[in-house]
Amino acid sequence: MGIYFFMFICMLVVVGVVALFSYGVHVNTGEHYDERQKLSRGKAGTIAFYTMEVLTVIYFLYSDTLPETYLRLDTSLFLIMLLFVGLAVFCCYNILHESYFGVGKNYWSKNYYSVFWLLVSGLYFANYRLSLEEGESIFSIKNGVIIMNGVQVSFVAGVAFMAIGICGIIRLVANRRQEE
Repeated sequence: MGIYFFMFICMLVVVGVVALFSYGVHVNTGEHYDERQKLSRGKAGTIAFYTMEVLTVIYFLYSDTLPETYLRLDTSLFLIMLLFVGLAVFCCYNILHESYFGVGKNYWSKNYYSVFWLLVSGLYFANYRLSLEEGESIFSIKNGVIIMNGVQVSFVAGVAFMAIGICGIIRLVANRRQEE
């Protein structure tokens, strides 16, 4: 019980830091998006929505039509993955199309948001690792269903936030190359 309480407190701290970071960026920048960015953000939301819809249809067709001998994902694991896939698609599309931050703002978070999200990802992975029993594997298979051991949300959130951080690094490198 003690380790789960510690992990809960750690995740509350992470959520608090993310909330403070987001609030600070919003207050200090007075975000203003031009028409291109608004259109891009709308398209990102549409793509994220349809990605989640297509994944849901594929999952239910796969899990309902194949015989019991094929491997399937646990439904709770799929639902957690679905939520974070939608978030990652939305954020990555906005980052790669330069509509994540407002117009003409050159504040510190533009340079450090990638590092921030990679650190958050690392915290989630550490939380996941702490949730595993000693010698326990990440995945197990029970009755043809792939089950994730430990706290599933921490692992999936770590992957999603890592994707956001990597997209931010790609965008920063592309911007630096365009400036040269």
